Amino acid sequence: MCKLKKAIYGLKQVQWIQSFFSLGFKKCQVDCNIYYLKNQESSYVFLALYIDDSLIFSKEIVVVERVKKSLSKEFEMKDF
Repeated sequence: MCKLKKAIYGLKQVQWIQSFFSLGFKKCQVDCNIYYLKNQESSYVFLALYIDDSLIFSKEIVVVERVKKSLSKEFEMKDF
């Protein structure tokens, strides 16, 4: 009998996470569902992920649009 300490909810989520890392995002040490990126303009982008929903936020909308564009090249996305 093995005790599972952490579950991954599916292959899609693993693909999302790999894409975050390829864009330069790092995992937050406080919450494992939060990723962050400090870009060239010295502003931060935060990305919250829960199963197949995500929230991207930053002070600069241009940076958010750039991240969404990069992710939409790999995945089918809807922007609400």
